[in-house]
Formats: sequence, C-alpha cells, structure tokens
Amino acid sequence: MLFLSFVGLVVFMGLGFIVSGLAKSESTIPPFANLLTLPQFLLGGTFFSVDVFPKWLQPISKALPLTHLNTAMRAVAFEGQSLWEVKNEIGILLLWGVIVYAVAIKVFKWE
Repeated sequence: MLFLSFVGLVVFMGLGFIVSGLAKSESTIPPFANLLTLPQFLLGGTFFSVDVFPKWLQPISKALPLTHLNTAMRAVAFEGQSLWEVKNEIGILLLWGVIVYAVAIKVFKWE
C-alpha cells in the first residue's frame, strides 16, 4: 500500500507541476486543477464502479491514472493481492508518470 501510495503521489504531483506551469497567475490555478481532478474523481472509479458507466465512457475511464491507482489499492487492500499481481496497473501508472513529467518539463517554469 505504501509503494502504491508513493507511485500515485509521484504521478499526481507531476499533474500539479503541469497545472502550475500552465497557470498564469494564482487565481487561475483552481480552475486548471478542477479541470484535471474532477473528471478523475467522478470517472476514476473512486465513488462508482467503472463497470456501471455507459459502454462509450468506460474506455475513457479506464485510461485515467486514478482508475488504475484505485484498482491496485483495492486489490491489495481488500483482496490480499501482491504488488506482482497488480503489475499491469503499476506499469500503467509508471507510464502515466513518464508522460506527465515529460509534459511538466516542457511547461513548468521557475519564477
């Protein structure tokens, strides 16, 4: 669980870097952050199972990083699976991490 939490932290911290890089002022950060987080909370399987969504929405939901973090955390916490058994979700999260940090490097500026 600790390892999965760390992987999730790294991925979502990268999303934070992207938001802070795109925002022109402090007042524009909340809308950008909500634009990224709200769809993930609603579609990422946090409150509802992805399987109950319409068929056209399920591929979108399954592409979100929070969906894979939720799936891996539930499998480890409630089903007693090992990290090796959730390696696909970890791999997808790591892929998201690479993509997110590649974008963050392009848009983030120290000021």
